[in-house]
Amino acid sequence: MTLAGLAAAEEASGSPGSDLPGDTDIEAAGSFEDVSGTHRASVESLAERGIFDGTECATGRFCPNLPIQRWVMAVWLVRALDGADPAPADPARFADVDERAWWAVHVERLAELGITQGCATEPARFCPESPVPRAQMATFLTRAFRLPSGPAAGFADVADGSTHQPGIAAVAAAGITTGCKVEPARYCPQRATTRAHMATFLTRALEFDRTNPPGPSGIPAPGPGTSSLARIPLNLWYLGSPGGAIR
Repeated sequence: MTLAGLAAAEEASGSPGSDLPGDTDIEAAGSFEDVSGTHRASVESLAERGIFDGTECATGRFCPNLPIQRWVMAVWLVRALDGADPAPADPARFADVDERAWWAVHVERLAELGITQGCATEPARFCPESPVPRAQMATFLTRAFRLPSGPAAGFADVADGSTHQPGIAAVAAAGITTGCKVEPARYCPQRATTRAHMATFLTRALEFDRTNPPGPSGIPAPGPGTSSLARIPLNLWYLGSPGGAIR
């Protein structure tokens, strides 16, 4: 099926990844009282693994439709990749990350892994409270899971040669997203990624990682639910920034 066809199917069914209103209608369900419908399975799966611990918006609430902030994405990604919280780190490299914040070590780890270089320089800043646009989300996931490059996804609102176009193509090729609209197919790159959508995107990335192990020989297979990234020495795969200032 073509990308447009997949997105059309998403739009018709309200399946994960679409940006249709109402796909996270409030209804008591599982770990969080405000998560139901399309993204519930992904949220529940990650909640069972402790990915969201400390990042809930209130007791028993997930706030699925709120934009995910950069510090929250750092926590979720690091836990998904490493399977645990980081050990205490050296002083934070980013001027706007309070070393006393419990999540500061996650931001530092995200930078150590080469997944982010921050949002600004002189001084280096991370912009921890800023929302994560869908374009940046694609680049973060591509770096984190070392997604293979893919052909241009055919989204009318993603310009060839733009900073995040390679990441968007990669997440589309991996089946992590099918876009936000059809006729023409669109990705909505500047739209903020919601917490519910990020849960589904992260679940799909982990599944892709599990079913598409890397090729180098002599590297032991990961345990169930463990990202292949955790078994690769850092000096073998440091990714840097694929163009553009941010990150």
